[in-house]
Parts: sequence; structure tokens; C-alpha cells
Amino acid sequence: KIDIFVSTGRPFDRERMARALILEVAGQPVRFSTAEDTILAKLEWHALSSSEQQWRDILGMVMLAEERLDRGYLRHWATELGVLERLEQAFAAVSE
Repeated sequence: KIDIFVSTGRPFDRERMARALILEVAGQPVRFSTAEDTILAKLEWHALSSSEQQWRDILGMVMLAEERLDRGYLRHWATELGVLERLEQAFAAVSE
């Protein structure tokens, strides 16, 4: 399963594209969002829809990548995107 996030040209979208990992799939270069950018996009999606699936995905990603996540980057963009409180809730839930 994959999620596709479309760039709308916002500063976050431009940053996410600049940070994307480029991997080869079936001989073609494909951009993949970093864990941080995927978490942020899912936090936005969750804020719009209150989707429990998005929340479970967020918690799972934070749990799996917790030690490697750039928390400064996450907090910066979560503040810009208006989802900082929910990000902090995810950090707290995983730390319990």
C-alpha cells in the first residue's frame, strides 16, 4: 500500500520534494518522502478527516523510526502546518 501526496506548491511541499529520497523502481527513478515528511502529511490529513487509519499510521511510523527522526524538523513544520499539538500527542503516546 502507498499513499500519494500531491504538491500544491506550498513551502512545505517544496521542502518535502527537495528532501525526497530518489530510489530506482523497475529501472526508473522514483521520489519517496522521508519519514518526517510522511508523518507531517499524515498529520495534516488526520486533522482534516480525523481518520483513525492516519493516526495509527502516524503512531506506527513514529514508533518504528523514533530514534532516527529529526524532531527539530518535525516540530518546525508541524508548527507551520498547525499540527504541532497532535505531533506532540504522537510523541507522548509512543513514549508511554
